[in-house]
This record gives sequence, structure tokens and C-alpha cells, in this order.
Amino acid sequence: MAKRKKSSSKKKAVSTSRSKSVAKSKKSAGLPTNWRDQIKEDIEEESERVPSGAGNTIKQTGKGTFTYQGADVGEELEVVIIDHAIVKKWFETDYDEDNPSPPSCFAVKLSQTNIAPHETSPAPQADICDDCEMNEWGSGRKRGKACSDKHRLAVVPLDVLLTSPDLAMIEVPVTSGALFRKHVKSVNKAVDLPCYGVVTTLSVDEHIDHQNIVFSMERELKESELAAAFGLRKEARAMVLEAYDVSGYQKPKGSKSSSKKKKATKKKRRSRVS
Repeated sequence: MAKRKKSSSKKKAVSTSRSKSVAKSKKSAGLPTNWRDQIKEDIEEESERVPSGAGNTIKQTGKGTFTYQGADVGEELEVVIIDHAIVKKWFETDYDEDNPSPPSCFAVKLSQTNIAPHETSPAPQADICDDCEMNEWGSGRKRGKACSDKHRLAVVPLDVLLTSPDLAMIEVPVTSGALFRKHVKSVNKAVDLPCYGVVTTLSVDEHIDHQNIVFSMERELKESELAAAFGLRKEARAMVLEAYDVSGYQKPKGSKSSSKKKKATKKKRRSRVS
């Protein structure tokens, strides 16, 4: 038994000497005296670039209900909208639910002013979105735009705001964009607060046969709730401005971009002649 104790003490001595040598090697490697503090700062900075709630999304099902973290949460969902941005997306191929592809060209900005394709867009179509042929009415289906205009929201469900406030992302359908803009203005005017100062109920209009979201203000946040929402603003801003993951982009063969560009060009020429 005594021998085992001696061997363990030797191990401790070896371990201690190793830790000292590691510390010395780090010191001799040119690390600053405050390197531990610098590492903490770098961890915080790195975490900010990868929003913790980016994996959470709120989606609509074909049954007119919402899903959150993979579970069906019903026809209505109470949330706090912490921040929002505008996203524009254009795809060279038709959407395939079984094999979704990243957008070929996209833009993310807090407002429409001077909005332009993101620097990571695989196939940018113009320098400024306002000058883009894909942004013109009639360039897409049913006289719509080939490039969709949506609002991206960073929200937190009310029931977890004070316990585990994980942010979730939701993209407002194109057809509900006007309803969202109206909701924001009504909140600002009615209670003199930004959207993160009130509880908003998301619901679906059953009388409309396409995806839609209806927004309604329920009440102002209590002080403790407002404090929690206020603390999420920085993370929410990073989330709504995050670029799409285009690492899986592959330029399709015989993409539809060239044919649509020709159509738009012909249309412009005709209008000039007439």
C-alpha cells in the first residue's frame, strides 16, 4: 500500500512539473501577460458572429399551424419580436422541398434603402436591387417578382422569455409583408414602444388559401419581461442580418436566369419603342 502512495505522489510531482513547463512554454512562446483575458474577449466576439438561436426556426405547416423546434405549437403563438430585417432571395431553379438549394442571389438589410446583393451571393444579378431585372413586377410567376421580398424576424416565444430565452427566426410570407409593416407602425404609434416592448400574437387567416401570418398586439411587456427582451437585442440584430449559407450552391445547367434576362430586356426595348 505504501508503495502505491509513493507512486501516486510521484505522479503528482510529474504532473505539477509538466504544468509548470507548459506554463513556461506558453510564456516563452510570446503570449502577452493578459492572454487569458484576451481569450475570453475572443470567445465573446466569436459567439456574437454565430448567433446561438440561429438553429431555431418557426415555420407554418400545410394545416395552418405553427411548428417550433420541430413540434406543432398550434394555430396561434405568442411571441416578442426582438428585431427584424428585409431579405430578398432569387433562385435559378424552382424550389424542391426534398432537395432545397441556397439562393443564387440574395440581399439582407435593415431597410430597403440602397439594398444590394450580399457580398457572398453566388450569382449576383445587379449592383443595386432597384436596378435588377429580377426585381421587376412581371419577372416572376403570376405577374409577381422573380426575386422575393420578405421580412425576417428574430422572436422569442413569450412562455420562455424569462426562463430560457432562445431566439427563433421566422420569415414572413410575401403576401403578409404589408400586414407586418402595418403591425410595426401601429405598435410604435399606439403604445410608443418598439416591437420588442409588446406581446405579439401570430396567427393564420383560415379564409386565405395560401401561407399567411396575421399579427396582433396583445399587451405591453411587464418590466421584468422588458428587461429580458432588451438584453436580447444585440443577438437578435446579428441573427436577422446573418447571411444565407451558400456553401452547397451549385450552378445549375441551363439555368433559367438567361431566359428571364432576355425576356426582361425585350420587354424594356418594347416599352422604349412604344
